[in-house]
Amino acid sequence: MNDKRTGFGKFRVLVIVFLLIALPVSASAGEKWETLMLTDCCHQLYSVSSELGAPKDPTKFGKYGAQNLFDRNPATCWAEGEADSGIGQKIQVAVRGIPDKIKLINGYGKSPALFAKNNRIREIQLSCYAAFFIEGHATELATELNALKFPVEKTVTIADQTVEQKINFPFDRAKIAAFLKQARAAFFQNRSELAPKKVQLFLLISLKIRSVYRGNKWNDTCLSELSFSSPALHAGKTTSSITINKGGNTVFVEYSDATKETLVKDTGSVFQIVEVSPDKKWVILIRMPAHPGPGRVETQYLLYNIELKKPVLPDPAHPEIGALYGFETENHTLSLQYEDTITGEIQNLNLSDLITNRK
Repeated sequence: MNDKRTGFGKFRVLVIVFLLIALPVSASAGEKWETLMLTDCCHQLYSVSSELGAPKDPTKFGKYGAQNLFDRNPATCWAEGEADSGIGQKIQVAVRGIPDKIKLINGYGKSPALFAKNNRIREIQLSCYAAFFIEGHATELATELNALKFPVEKTVTIADQTVEQKINFPFDRAKIAAFLKQARAAFFQNRSELAPKKVQLFLLISLKIRSVYRGNKWNDTCLSELSFSSPALHAGKTTSSITINKGGNTVFVEYSDATKETLVKDTGSVFQIVEVSPDKKWVILIRMPAHPGPGRVETQYLLYNIELKKPVLPDPAHPEIGALYGFETENHTLSLQYEDTITGEIQNLNLSDLITNRK
């Protein structure tokens, strides 16, 4: 890594927001439930077992923190924080639905030189959990999930290359679906007081480093990007509305069958809805800090694809897209109206072009 080293080498910092905490939770006989504390950042719930140069202040994000995995910028990376090559270190990510692909950029993608100097992941061991979030069980530092592990693990090999890789999800998706259904029944068995609408189900995926490609200079193992692609979660269902909770920090998608899913949640932010597209497949949001300091309050425009449950803008590939003003339909084509940060003019962008580039 190109950071400055001290005589103490790497710091091994244990911060609760990045740790997996395993505690027994009451459940049916024979089931081992765990309580997991995950960080909520970059529209993603995640945790890592270590981080190179992790800040002592748990409210701060480090240069090589796991938030870099989800920023859609291959010039940043997560680097494990162990004194060796990081064998056994893990990343845990909560996702919606059951993925069919794992998408990643191996190593430190900032430059070919840094890619070669640092370790890259050769093999990862994958395990899955049914993970349940109870509304209100979160702080500004962490989100609590109650999780039950799927009994099968898989190991996959990652190529030693700088481009994005798409790896088939190695588990039997039908068996995962059956397991999630059984876990849900077990979860509510001793929690009859909980209303189902107060609980959200995630598939938690754990990726443990099994082996690495050694760097030619440093013994830090890096990963630049990580995401999962899933078939549509609500195929056949119709979006009825997009709503925000009373605290303003969670945006929900509500469906015609009275179910709802979280689109984005950030306890450090407050959201406003600018506009929902006529086909209810897109929504423009404004995000502001929940606890702004003195002076001007910074706002950020976000564009979400509702079907994919993913943010599409902002995107490093489109630095010219600034404020988002709304949607326009002409000749049966849905476009996004935005301010060009270079010219200051109002421009239209075909939304189908955006989603094609994001898949």
